[in-house]
Amino acid sequence: MPEITFDDLPKLLEENKEIRSEIHMEVNNYLQAYHPKGWNRIDGAKKFIEQKHYLIEAPIHDSTFGGFIRTTNTEKSICYINSAQPRMYQNFVVFHELYHLLNSFRKIEKLHFIEAEIDNRSEERKADYFASLLLLDEYELRSFFSGPENEKETLFTKILLCMNAFSS
Repeated sequence: MPEITFDDLPKLLEENKEIRSEIHMEVNNYLQAYHPKGWNRIDGAKKFIEQKHYLIEAPIHDSTFGGFIRTTNTEKSICYINSAQPRMYQNFVVFHELYHLLNSFRKIEKLHFIEAEIDNRSEERKADYFASLLLLDEYELRSFFSGPENEKETLFTKILLCMNAFSS
C-alpha cells in the first residue's frame, strides 16, 4: 500500500486549491456550531463524537489501518480509532472521521475504512483536507512556511522545519 511521499505534495496542494473554500466553510461551521465550547480541538472533537455517536479507541497492530466508521441500525454510527498508531495520526483520523459524521446526510457506506495512503475520491480528499486544517492553523503554518527566517531554505528543508515546529 503506497504511503504519501514528498513527490505527492504538488498534486495534493493542487487538489486542495480546488476544494479550499468549501472545506474552510466546513471547518468554520464545525468550530462555530458544533465544537464544544472551552475544549481544545482534539478533545472537543472526541467529545462531540461521543455525544452523537459511539467512539471506540483501541489498538489494532496494522501499520496501514487508521480507523473506520460503521453504521448501526440507529442514527448513531460507530467511530473506531486505531490507538496503536502514533498520536498525531490518531488525531488526523479523528478529524477525518468527524468530517464524515458531520456530513452524514450524504450516503455513508456501511463500513468506511481509513488507511495510510492517498485516496483521491472526492469525499475522502475533502475529509483529509478538513482534518489537516483542524490539526494545523493554516495562517500560522503559512506565516511559518513563508517567513523571512526560512526564505532561503529549499522546499524540502522548509517542510522538515514545519514538521518539527508543528509536531506537538
